[in-house]
Amino acid sequence: MTADMKTEIIDWTGVEAPSAYPLPAWLDLLSASERGERDKRIASAARMGFVKISQERLAQTAPAFPGFVSRKPVKRRGKNAAKVGEAVDRGTPQTRAKLKTDQVQALFRRGTLDQVHVAAADRIASVREALGRGLTPGAAVIGTRVQGGAAFRDPMQRMNEREGKWWLEEYRPWLADLVSDPIYRETKTKRQVFYCAIGFTMAIVVDNWCLADAEDYCGIPRNMGVGAVLLRIALDRYALIAGMRAGEKTSEIRAFEKVA
Repeated sequence: MTADMKTEIIDWTGVEAPSAYPLPAWLDLLSASERGERDKRIASAARMGFVKISQERLAQTAPAFPGFVSRKPVKRRGKNAAKVGEAVDRGTPQTRAKLKTDQVQALFRRGTLDQVHVAAADRIASVREALGRGLTPGAAVIGTRVQGGAAFRDPMQRMNEREGKWWLEEYRPWLADLVSDPIYRETKTKRQVFYCAIGFTMAIVVDNWCLADAEDYCGIPRNMGVGAVLLRIALDRYALIAGMRAGEKTSEIRAFEKVA
C-alpha cells in the first residue's frame, strides 16, 4: 500500500441489540487454539484476562444474533410516496416475506452465487433461526415464568445435534474470522475495509434484502459489483470453515479485480 493511499472504513451502521440475548463476549467466539494464541500474545504484551477489542468492532457481530434491528434507508419519490404506500400495502410483514422472491436463489439463477454459496447461506440462515428459538413469549415455559424463573435463553437448549455442531464449529469461527480478518478491497487510491461483511451477509441471507438495498445500507457503491463480490467472499469463508470447499481463503485483491 502506497504512502498516499487512504483507508476507507465501510461500517455497518445503525446497530441496535434490544434483545434479552446479549451480544456474545469476544472470548466466546474464539476456539481453543485461538485462545492459546491469544494467551501467548497477551503474556508478552500485558498481563490481562480479556482480549482488548473496541465495542464498535464487537458490534459488527450484532446482525448475526437475535434482537438485531436494522431498517433500510427510506427512498422517497415524492412528498406523498409514504402515504400512498401505507394506503396500498395492507399485508402483514409475514405475508410480504412469503410473497417476496428468495434473494439467494435469485442470485444463484443469475450466476452470482454457485451451489456451494447457496449451501453455506442455507446453513447460516438455519443457525441464525435456531439462535432465536426460545426468545419469544410463545416459546417460553409458562410454568417457569409464573414461578418467577427465566425463560430459556441458552440457544444450545433449543438446537438439535446438527445445529449445535454448526453453531460451535462453523458459525462462531466464521464470525470471529470476519471480525479479526476483515474483507478488504484495494484500488489505485484507497483501501476499503468492509467491517459490514457480517451485516451485509445477514441482510441478504436472513432478512432477504436484495443486493442493491444491502449495498445502500452499508454505503457500498450500488450496482457496481462490489456487493456481489463481498457476499461471495463471506460465503466462501464460511464454506471453507465448514469443509464445503477446499483450499485457502479467497484473495480479496483478485476477487475485486473485475469490479468497476
